[in-house]
Amino acid sequence: MAGASEEMEDGFEVNPLANPKGIKLSCHLCQKPARIQCPSCRSTYYCVDDQLADWRSIHSQVCSLIASLKPPETHANSDTERKQRKKHQQQTRDRITEMALTEARKHLHNEDYTLAFPPSLLALKLLTDTHGPAHLELTPALLLLAQSSLGQDQLRNAEKFLSQAHWTVLQNSQTSASLHSQLHRNLGLLAAAREEYLMAKKHFAEDIYQSSIAYGTQSIKTVGGLFQLGNIFLKEDKPVVAQSFFNEVIKIWLIHLDGIIQEMIKALQTPPSTFALPGTKDPLDSIDTMNVAERVEARQQLQTVLSLQEIQSPSFAYKACFTLSLLHVIMKEYPQSLAYIDECTKIKTGSSTVIEEREFEVGAETTGKDIEILVATLREKEMFKNDK
Repeated sequence: MAGASEEMEDGFEVNPLANPKGIKLSCHLCQKPARIQCPSCRSTYYCVDDQLADWRSIHSQVCSLIASLKPPETHANSDTERKQRKKHQQQTRDRITEMALTEARKHLHNEDYTLAFPPSLLALKLLTDTHGPAHLELTPALLLLAQSSLGQDQLRNAEKFLSQAHWTVLQNSQTSASLHSQLHRNLGLLAAAREEYLMAKKHFAEDIYQSSIAYGTQSIKTVGGLFQLGNIFLKEDKPVVAQSFFNEVIKIWLIHLDGIIQEMIKALQTPPSTFALPGTKDPLDSIDTMNVAERVEARQQLQTVLSLQEIQSPSFAYKACFTLSLLHVIMKEYPQSLAYIDECTKIKTGSSTVIEEREFEVGAETTGKDIEILVATLREKEMFKNDK
């Protein structure tokens, strides 16, 4: 069996002329005539170019599971046995689908857009087999395929997947506000890539509206649409309007991250030495410190905003640096966190203009001194754990 840690085996060569009459085997990824068959699962076919990409992105992890979906050599002897086989096969399909969706999201978070495509396509095919070609359950896979295509600047492919997703959503009155939000954000990104800025703004505005319904106006789930709207106004040479959206982006991340930091400070009231005691539960384990996707999104948005010289002001840069400092504490990147605190100090003391102290108030309970103390405590805690 081909496991995730094993090297890819050379595929069996496929001669299209040797196929049974009326049977045309095509590449799993690009639909070109198949030239290679996976030697392990014997269910997946490729053109001469695509086997390695599929192996690296998802197939190495699911090859044996796909093989198990092949019809058994022996027939079921009873209805009960047939039902059990059918149930087991569906459970396997569901497992492969979840693995594929997870891998696709991971690749997208890492900006590996090419590697995100194969698992997204696999998920779409399995979901189609399970639910049919026009079911709402297909939408997450279609959106992942669109994001992968946008990342590769394949706008026609992105439009194809988004059109199918949009049509599916319109046919279903039970579509959640969350899914509407994801759809419009991707439609906005497509319009922005085509420099259709008016259409992009309409989609991002709808994204913000739907995510606000689903999560609230101050949720980090809503911040993506605000960030994208700011980008559009910047491209339209409207820096003042753009800055108003970016200020809101910083504010939402700041409030969220500050809440997590305050929980961490309270959890660490216990002396660090007690964390090394056998059977002692680490109070930090019960704190929701954001998933990988949220951390990546926060860092990308805040670093992008901080780099925009055309809308920069001392107080704006100060707030962005302070928010990034909180984020890096949560990500356990302590040197980077302290570096941003140092940068805050430099901004505050080095401004060439006279700025009132209140301009540097970020609206957080946490202070720069709190961060320095928290980092020292977390480092001490880790030392006790390592010496245990």
